Amino acid sequence: MEPKELFDKMEAALVDMDGTLLDTMQIWRQCNIDYLDSNGIQMTPEQRLRVVCAASGNLLFEYVRETFGFEFDVPLFRDLQRKRMMEAYLGGSRIKPGAREFLSALRRRGVKIVLSTSTWATHATIALTKSGFVPFFDAICCSDAVDASKSKPDYFEKVSALIGVPVNRCVLFDDGFHAHKGARAAGLLGGVGVADATNVVFREELAGLTDLMVDSLEELLPFI
Repeated sequence: MEPKELFDKMEAALVDMDGTLLDTMQIWRQCNIDYLDSNGIQMTPEQRLRVVCAASGNLLFEYVRETFGFEFDVPLFRDLQRKRMMEAYLGGSRIKPGAREFLSALRRRGVKIVLSTSTWATHATIALTKSGFVPFFDAICCSDAVDASKSKPDYFEKVSALIGVPVNRCVLFDDGFHAHKGARAAGLLGGVGVADATNVVFREELAGLTDLMVDSLEELLPFI
């Protein structure tokens, strides 16, 4: 679908946080590297890039298992992520270019704006507060609160029911391959992929799942 048609038909914008609004995905992915380094896993530059660009926890665990024969202690790894990201959010996260202007333009257009994130609700609330983004959002739909993964269509079906907008009138803005895969399966109106340093490995696949791929949210302003 062409950008103008996509935005004309859109009634709700489902907007990701890390890697889309905030330049924080590299902190998340550094946790992957630090955890493996602390366990003595030796990686080539190519392997390190694959670890950094792992599109989900399950894909990371599978890749590491198959490549190094190593099993993650998942609760311990999640504790590392929780602590590291809480520190990052409390310290104030760098906002990606065009993010504030993008949200402002959506607000002026009058569509519903929903935070669509896999980040824990406690962490997301702090990140949004620190960035000053809270007033832009009509709803905050974190995976743990919705009890569904963005990689699955039921997440988007639950969000649609919560905000009272049909899935075929919702558009996803996200840097994550797995999220767009779930959105497409749910029958969303469309999706916009956002480039990030952590999605270079699967960017071609991401472009194939979305209606539009942008390097920056600033590119979307003429269409809103």
